[in-house]
Amino acid sequence: MPWYSFDYGDISAGNQKTPFVAIDNSTWKTSRKIGMKQYELTDHLGNVLATVLDRKTGKYINEGDTLYSYYHADLSSVQDYYPFGMLMPNRFKFAEADTAKYRFGFNGQEKVNEIAGIGNHTTALHWEYDTRLGRRWNLDPKPNASMSPYSAFSNNPIKNSDPLGDTVRGVFYRNAKQLFLTDMDKHVKGLPMKVVKASDYKPEGIRDKNGKQTHNQWLRLDNVFTGGSSINGEVTRDPNSPNQKAIPTGNYSILDNNADTRHKGWYRLDAQDGKPYDDTHEETGRTGFRFHLGSVSWGCVTCDQSAEDRTAEWNVVSDMLDNTSKTTVKEKRGYQWLNPNSKLTNYGTIKVTGEDNIPQKQTTTNGQ
Repeated sequence: MPWYSFDYGDISAGNQKTPFVAIDNSTWKTSRKIGMKQYELTDHLGNVLATVLDRKTGKYINEGDTLYSYYHADLSSVQDYYPFGMLMPNRFKFAEADTAKYRFGFNGQEKVNEIAGIGNHTTALHWEYDTRLGRRWNLDPKPNASMSPYSAFSNNPIKNSDPLGDTVRGVFYRNAKQLFLTDMDKHVKGLPMKVVKASDYKPEGIRDKNGKQTHNQWLRLDNVFTGGSSINGEVTRDPNSPNQKAIPTGNYSILDNNADTRHKGWYRLDAQDGKPYDDTHEETGRTGFRFHLGSVSWGCVTCDQSAEDRTAEWNVVSDMLDNTSKTTVKEKRGYQWLNPNSKLTNYGTIKVTGEDNIPQKQTTTNGQ
């Protein structure tokens, strides 16, 4: 059974006015229109299962009560999917006024309802995708010789996501301070995944004595943090440093950082939002997210080396990215979009997830 209810009015349109009343205009007040903003509730793959309005509805327990006993969140849409993204009949519903308003759904991708009906077609940077067939319309820009170039999610949509229509390569868990990376060029369909440390990572895959690949690999990096500084492996965040903020959750393209000659060996992380490759997180306006080795993080994904030398480990990461399939994308930072020759190398994607749990640095009374 679904966790929401059609019968009890759980689905609310954004233009619903009750139970709100006129405000007192005798004093100067600021105001904003509520019911226009929607928040996603997603699963581990980024599938949008519901959207919630920035508004709540009061409920009474007893007839005649003058104060609300509790509040309900106002849901504006709910939906469940078959594995490859088709909406399940009788398991989705949209508020009448909001049917086409929220654009994103399966895999976090944008819906194009005009082509094949509600939820039957999605689009991303590298593809047009039919959720009923579980197939892309165009050839995969990063094909795997063991699979059809029209296949999606390595034919395993329960485990894999592909928000851009290319290859998912990494997941960074902020709460666990762990980063997992895999090279889909070396991925063989049907083989089990094995989590390995950098010292055990095999660039050509895990193979038996006859040279046959037996496992796919997840490279695990421990002690990876975001937003803070580390001393001897202990990460804290300085409340007086505005730059020490965690990178927001979401999907980020891994790009080259060659234009920055001060930080050789770093990689640029660019939010996969409505304005890709501009080095700016559209929702927050923050800039400069990077992926690097170090002990200070200004919103970067940083492999902590304050307690030990991790150069050899970082070299494994760099070799994986340098030797995988890559695409070239247009640089759009600042005025670079005006330069037709300004290009970036796109290595793949990192998904940032998990709670931000970096503790604040303890300060004395004089702020030191």
